[in-house]
Amino acid sequence: MPQEEQTKSTAMTTAGDGSELPSPQDPSFVLAKLLVTTVTLAASTWGMLLYTTAATVVTSEFGFSATAIGYHVSLAYFAATICSLYAGNATVIIGARRSLVLAMLLVGLGALSTTLFGLYGMFFGALFMGIGHGLTNPASAILLQSASLSSRRSLIFSIKQSGAPVGGLLTAMITPAMTQSFGWRSAGYTLAVACLATALLTWALGRKWGTAGKFRKSFSSMSLNPLTSLTLVFQSIGLRALAFMAMCYSCVQICILSFLSPYLVEELSLSLIIAGSIVALAQIGGGIGRPLWGWTADRIGKNALMLRILGIVTATGCLLPLISASPVNVTLISVLVLIVGAASVGWNGLMFAEIVNISDRTSAAQATSGVAAMVFTAVMAGPSLFAIVKELAGPYSLTIALFSVISLIGVYMTLVLQKTKTIATED
Repeated sequence: MPQEEQTKSTAMTTAGDGSELPSPQDPSFVLAKLLVTTVTLAASTWGMLLYTTAATVVTSEFGFSATAIGYHVSLAYFAATICSLYAGNATVIIGARRSLVLAMLLVGLGALSTTLFGLYGMFFGALFMGIGHGLTNPASAILLQSASLSSRRSLIFSIKQSGAPVGGLLTAMITPAMTQSFGWRSAGYTLAVACLATALLTWALGRKWGTAGKFRKSFSSMSLNPLTSLTLVFQSIGLRALAFMAMCYSCVQICILSFLSPYLVEELSLSLIIAGSIVALAQIGGGIGRPLWGWTADRIGKNALMLRILGIVTATGCLLPLISASPVNVTLISVLVLIVGAASVGWNGLMFAEIVNISDRTSAAQATSGVAAMVFTAVMAGPSLFAIVKELAGPYSLTIALFSVISLIGVYMTLVLQKTKTIATED
């Protein structure tokens, strides 16, 4: 267990300099950690999806079709996947605060690389941003574990995960507008400044977390075997089912967010600004849905049931492009995207809360790292798989519909998860 989270009582704790610190359950302590983890996730998500909403403009400069942005996103998630294999143990070694600060610096560096050096910069930028993104989840798990009682854990983790749709919303709103006004590179400079500001915020607030962010005395006391976190996941039936469910859901989620704008522009002939606004509605739905689903799951005590419902709604939403009518009704499309976004983007907080519920206090970071690595693998493969299927199937609408099958596989895994929890309770 990391040094910064060893406190088990709710009494006032003491920092290394002898000053008093708030207890892990103190409201200001919880809010500070929620703020840092949420803003960090928002910034890193913004980086991962930096140019998806302006894909037609960005890729045309280099002579590629809009679907080529899928390979850029996949490369970023490949880097996040590799990083996640090490991130759990690395976070325990260097501390959660340092991990989040490092994550922000890497995402900011990736944004600068992408904007300064064009096509080659996009390659290295994707790697930097992916590594930064991969560091965020284990660090957040460590910080929020002691700050979240089991009775409100789903809500707290869901609020933190609201940072992802906020980051997607920033992408959807800022990138198209800045692309049309100042050129597509201006969005990257804006992200770099935001990442630097977030790193400074994290460092400043984290100074009140006692030993948070301090190096352990011995690096050799922790293993950096990249298979440790995956082994932990596969040894638990519940974690394994949860990981496979998350792989399915995240694959569909990233494809919807990455290719909804090109679908709206190329097949429904909407403008880039309108398409970006509709994609933003999906992120808004996810941002509203995450705390709502977390609160509901805490109330009913059934994360697996909530995850199943959200998967069914997502699968249904994937079929809707097949029945799109002409002329295009922007209002109807916006409402449907808002609802589907609430489901397809709103499940992540429940997953991270469930990881902590299944894991013991000493393995939450490693378990989170292992599940995240599997999720990033699916996200890495998803956009490329979508691009390949589209080349074979033709229209975006049919390709999106075919991905409903992946959602339904995830729904089945929630049944396995619920059965596993029921057996464990009976035992």
